[in-house]
Amino acid sequence: MHERIWNRNFIFLISSNFLMYITYYAILSALPLYLVNDLHASEVQVGFVVGAYTIASVMARPFSGFMLDRFGRRTIFLLALIIYSLLFAGYFVALTITGILLLRFAQGLTWGFTTVSGSTIAVDIIPVSKGRRYRLFCLVNNAGDVCRPCYRTICGPSVGISCYVCFRMCHQRCKPGMCPGNSYAQKVFSR
Repeated sequence: MHERIWNRNFIFLISSNFLMYITYYAILSALPLYLVNDLHASEVQVGFVVGAYTIASVMARPFSGFMLDRFGRRTIFLLALIIYSLLFAGYFVALTITGILLLRFAQGLTWGFTTVSGSTIAVDIIPVSKGRRYRLFCLVNNAGDVCRPCYRTICGPSVGISCYVCFRMCHQRCKPGMCPGNSYAQKVFSR
């Protein structure tokens, strides 16, 4: 029996993972800039905020296997992916270092569940005879970082600056007394 290498489930899985990794790398490059320039965070605070994501991700992984077996791989994957996506709206209200730290921790938890369930689904849907597809799945996860310079070239000066501008807009919207002319993003875009 001939099994297709590219099926709908595999394409959706690698597409969702690719987009998730792009958002991860885009935020990772913009967040320290925003924390230092706008929230006047120290290096230690920036380290805590960035590290909270990884710590939460690692903490979620031992529990994710149990959850996958109990509630189903697809259910956990979709639920974690939806929550991960919805948490981006939290940047509109998280205007303090503590708020962003908690938001990053929550995103890290969902990241842990999403990556484990995505890998498990990939193993489930890939036929044993087509092991090279799992290598492709793993490659696509890292392609999010590789594609960032291409995105920069096509969509603007940098993904980090684009995310930084979004952070600034959230910050400016909630604190109208601040002057947007002093922002780092304004200097970059005026070049």
